[in-house]
Amino acid sequence: MTATEEQAGSVSVISLAPGEVQSIPVDDVERVLIGDPKIADVEVVSSKEIFLQAKSTGITNLILPGITTDVCVH
Repeated sequence: MTATEEQAGSVSVISLAPGEVQSIPVDDVERVLIGDPKIADVEVVSSKEIFLQAKSTGITNLILPGITTDVCVH
């Protein structure tokens, strides 16, 4: 399964399979938060890119300055 991104109104959804990693381009980000670190992990690679790694099945949220994205791992 490949990572997908969907736009549902103003809520973005990223779908990943456990163990999958997705590179996400961002604009000038220094800090990000993940709601449930048991489901996914996030790492700031640079001010222009973050890595999102799916860990286990579930739904959590990814918070960047001014943006909240739902992350679905299935």
